[in-house]
Amino acid sequence: MSQPASQVSYRQILAAALQRHNLTGTYTLNQWGPDHAVRWYCSFKMNGQVIGQSPECTSKAIAKEGAAYSALIWMAAQGFDVAYALGGVFPLVL
Repeated sequence: MSQPASQVSYRQILAAALQRHNLTGTYTLNQWGPDHAVRWYCSFKMNGQVIGQSPECTSKAIAKEGAAYSALIWMAAQGFDVAYALGGVFPLVL
């Protein structure tokens, strides 16, 4: 899920989509494992409902990107207009 530096992140796209629909959400990060091999998991909630979850990740940033990606997929499936959240830039393959 790594992206070139010039590409917009899924977190940015999600933030723009939420703003477009006057919605808010929160990320929740959890970590586990020994200090030398910490694993991260992230979920994203909108209106108290988990709409996005990351797989087990090796960094917080990657976990947040995974949760944002998953939340965008959920929003698109629910009929939210997320494709044009950033002026038509939406690099998800649905």
